[in-house]
Amino acid sequence: MIFKTSKFSQVILIVAIACCFLIHAFLNQHSTLPPIDISMQKSAININHEALKLFSMGQKRLIVAIMWIKTLIDSDLEHYKSRDLNSWMYLRFKSIVELDPLFLQAYQFGGQYLSIIKDDDLGAKDIYDRGLEQYSKNHKILVYGGLHYYFELDDPQGALKFWNPLIFLNKVPFTLKSLISRVKASNGRLEDAYSLILKLYKSTPEGSVFKKKFSENLYAIKSEIDLICLNSQTNSIHCNKNDFDGGAYLYNKTDGKYIANKKWKPFRIKTRAK
Repeated sequence: MIFKTSKFSQVILIVAIACCFLIHAFLNQHSTLPPIDISMQKSAININHEALKLFSMGQKRLIVAIMWIKTLIDSDLEHYKSRDLNSWMYLRFKSIVELDPLFLQAYQFGGQYLSIIKDDDLGAKDIYDRGLEQYSKNHKILVYGGLHYYFELDDPQGALKFWNPLIFLNKVPFTLKSLISRVKASNGRLEDAYSLILKLYKSTPEGSVFKKKFSENLYAIKSEIDLICLNSQTNSIHCNKNDFDGGAYLYNKTDGKYIANKKWKPFRIKTRAK
């Protein structure tokens, strides 16, 4: 009799457990639980790079490779609005280049990701600056680092430290040369700007709309250089008295100043809407 009671209890227990599973499955299927959404900024783990150096035991490259892969997997699209160099992706990229300063991808792609996706302007600036120190002739770092300074930091003069080496490498993209020349002109380096645009002008096919635009730019830059010289009180005898088109500058007897034959405006950085 005792055996039968015990067996009956086991059956009841099994049935009860089965019912619990069925109820659990039914509730899961027919009820909506609130989603758990924790941002990577709050959940990401970043170990101090000095501690990583101390405990790497000669395996820095292995640790860097693991961190890089983990960063790519965890990468998110959330903008970082604070300007305090504390975004999780910046801290991750910083740790990577601290451990391995020659890890090129962290500069090339890390800088772009921070600049374009995360809107972490200061973080991207630091990564690009570090990249420039290690890879002063890398085309991507020079181009994108300069673009970040120019557009995101609104610092055209800072952009030149990235773009100037491109000129000597002869790897300046077509449209970037014009932008660089405007920055140089805005910095008072009119002769450098003229030289850059002249190269573009000579390499552009006849009849092209770009040829016409470059011609207008050259006319403006040369007119400014020459008229400054002609209208100065000293050494005007050594000034060029013909404009880019070959025409002589006009002398205005009313105010005693030379003027150009055509209307022109200073070749400068275009004002961007804030």
